[in-house]
This record gives sequence, C-alpha cells and structure tokens, in this order.
Amino acid sequence: MGEILALAALHLAYHRPDQRHERLATALTLHQESSQRAMGLLKDLNPQNADGLFIFSSLTIVIAMATPKRSQQDGIPAGEGDFEDWIYLIQGTAELRTAFEQECSESCLTGMFSFSRQRWALHNVFHPSYDQRDEVLCQLEERVRDSVPEGEKLNVLIERIGSLRSAACNIPNWESTDLFFWLYGGIDGFLPLVKARDQEAWAVLAHFCLMVKRAETQWWLKGWADCMMRKIHMQLDEEHKSWILRLSEEIGWIPPATQ
Repeated sequence: MGEILALAALHLAYHRPDQRHERLATALTLHQESSQRAMGLLKDLNPQNADGLFIFSSLTIVIAMATPKRSQQDGIPAGEGDFEDWIYLIQGTAELRTAFEQECSESCLTGMFSFSRQRWALHNVFHPSYDQRDEVLCQLEERVRDSVPEGEKLNVLIERIGSLRSAACNIPNWESTDLFFWLYGGIDGFLPLVKARDQEAWAVLAHFCLMVKRAETQWWLKGWADCMMRKIHMQLDEEHKSWILRLSEEIGWIPPATQ
C-alpha cells in the first residue's frame, strides 16, 4: 500500500509543480517505509510472499521513473534522472521469477503474466517481408556484424536487435509492459554488457529509445527517451556516435553541438 500511495504522491507532484517539494518528500518517506518492510520479507522469499514482493519491485521501477522533475515540455533536465537506476532494478526480479516458476499456477498474478507473454509472442514474430521496413535497425545489425567477432557477444546483440526489429514492425504503440519485457529478456546476456559500458551494447540500447518514445503515453514515462539518448550519446565514442545519427533524427532528438 505504501508504494501505491508513494506513486500517487508523485502523480500529484507531476500535475502540480508548485507542490512538488512537499509531494516528493511524502513519496520518498512512503517508499522508504515500504522498502524496509520488503527487505525483511526478502530474507524469507517463498511462493506465498512472492506476489507481493513482485508488485513492490515493479512499483519501485515505476517510482524511479516517476521521480525526476519534468520541464513544461515533459523533458527531464540533465542531472535529474539516470536510466541505469531503473534498468538495473529489473535485474532484481530474477530471483522472484524463480519463485513464480515454482508455484506459478497458484499466483494471483498468473493471468497478468500470461497476457503479457501472449501479447509479446503475438507481436514478436519476425517476418522476412519486414526486412526493409526499418532501415535503421537493419543498418545497426550490419554494423554490429561487421564490428563484433563471432561468439557469445555477437549472438546476444543480434538477438536483441532481432527482437527490436520484430516488435518495431508489429507494435505501433508500445506499452510499459513491452518495455519491461524487452529489458527482462536481456537480463542474462545483454544487461551485463550494458553495465560493462560495452560500446556496441550501448548503441543497441540507444535504438531501444525509439520504443521508449512510442510508449511515452504514461506520465511517468515522459521524457525518458531523450534522457536516455543524452547519456548514451555522452558514453559513446565518435565511431559509435555515428551509428545513432539516423536514429536521433527519427526520434527527434538533437545531439549537443560539438565544441
């Protein structure tokens, strides 16, 4: 309940900027109290409390995305938000996933999981006829194949690009669950590369920003596509910055002028 109230306070802060300071303080207090209770439950993770902990962890991700201040144009100012904070929170669901797999049929969240899996499977079927429908991702795949030697890293990157290509062709409007499903699919192979600041992985992650942009219908997602692009652009070297030029144009994000 504390996480829900914290998110409600952040929602008020978003719509009433003049009350942001007070609402943010309330949200952080409620979130801290909920976190302390959740930490106690995590010491004894079992199928009985896994539902509640999964809901808590999911709301924590949303709260992390909802917390940064927004401009009047819904942009996130530099220094207000870091996408790595909430991306890596998704890795914390791995242990909870194991608990759900053990007792999935008795989970009250089974219906939601089934719907999300079916939606993703339906829209994530690759059709060869779509090859030329997303030239940006096709070009990215070619560059990755030319730059990365055969091996596990190449396989991981190509799989993530393929997932983006399939979904980009089939899902005109992404939802937040689609974003989390895509990131969740990269927990074991892709996210470790991102955490290691791998240049090719960060270039692939930049193309995920297009999907984030399409999902910015929810208030707590607004501004994150541009915020992610800004940090990714800063982390890439000159060669890999050239990989995301066409993507920047498609998103409508303008890279900072070089000095």
